[in-house]
Amino acid sequence: MIIAELYLVCCFLMSHYFTEGANVPWSRDGISACECDEKSYRHVHCPCFACDGRATDRKTELRHWKETSELAATNSAGVLNSDFWSGFVTVESQPHTNSIVFLVDDICRKVILYPSDDNLLTVVDYMRPFKNFPYPLIVPVYPEVGDMVLIQGESNEAIWHGHIQSVDFNHKTVELYFYVPSLRFPNSNIYVRKIRGRGARNTVAWGSVISIAEGHWDSASTWIKAI
Repeated sequence: MIIAELYLVCCFLMSHYFTEGANVPWSRDGISACECDEKSYRHVHCPCFACDGRATDRKTELRHWKETSELAATNSAGVLNSDFWSGFVTVESQPHTNSIVFLVDDICRKVILYPSDDNLLTVVDYMRPFKNFPYPLIVPVYPEVGDMVLIQGESNEAIWHGHIQSVDFNHKTVELYFYVPSLRFPNSNIYVRKIRGRGARNTVAWGSVISIAEGHWDSASTWIKAI
């Protein structure tokens, strides 16, 4: 079991030397002795992808430099693509003909190699550090009757409020009343029905419902938006 885990992690590290642009060997002229608090002895900071500037001894940094140089020279890691959202990469089952040995200290974290196609594996890096998305992530909600929800309008800036009256599971739509800020109390976060009468109900697809609105009901006809 331990050998299998080591194999998985080594494959992951090897693929990331190429997917993260770390296959370019660094200049060793810039490696100098350091006496910071990260180690109790004189050390260096290894710039390889696995260490990411971590303090280590000079022998280890030199070995990492040689391994990175070898990977750059062969240029055959077999990395095909990387998923933008998850960061998971796809690698060939046997990217290298020659084995490269890593020490236990070089292991960053465990991964899972999941078969995704003929002779291809997806590297499931479930212990990876989280990264910020380029814009806020919208997580769809499961609508229920009585929810006050936020609805994506005609533009990215247009966010509407709607009070769900019924849910159609077959067509994945909801019927709701739109609520708008009260004109009588413009600065109070009070919302009231936009239209009353027979044509007040609107049908909205589930895909347009982006989240549950935060607030509470002040009465049967007025809703207070949370500040």
